[in-house]
Amino acid sequence: MGACYFYGKTGGYTGYTLPEFTYTGQYEKFQVDKKNWKIRFLTSGTLIFPKRVPAIDVFLVGGGGGGAGYNGNHAACGGGGGYTKTEKSVIPLVGEEYPIVIGAGGYGGSSSNPGGSGGASSAFSVTAGGGGGATYGG
Repeated sequence: MGACYFYGKTGGYTGYTLPEFTYTGQYEKFQVDKKNWKIRFLTSGTLIFPKRVPAIDVFLVGGGGGGAGYNGNHAACGGGGGYTKTEKSVIPLVGEEYPIVIGAGGYGGSSSNPGGSGGASSAFSVTAGGGGGATYGG
């Protein structure tokens, strides 16, 4: 499974913490320390910021590729890891609907079949591709 994280800084002397937002999927939010926070999106959904938010950093990981099946003659192999992408200083617009996509992991191969490719993760028009599915060794 892929991942999507947002990172930000709190407002210096103003003391505000995590930004207000609504999200249709599942997420976890963390106040990392007095100056930094992060949000980890666990499932795909739609994100809306109802108030102005300072610039955020977006970190994406594509879903990993599935492993190949064992066919009796060749060893099974693991799939490729998902690609990563970072976009710094993204400024979300107030009230805009932003789709967040968390790429699924690739399906595992059976018998001598290869594994499937992982899905891409995306947010704010930034995409991290999924890893390739494995083929059995030979």
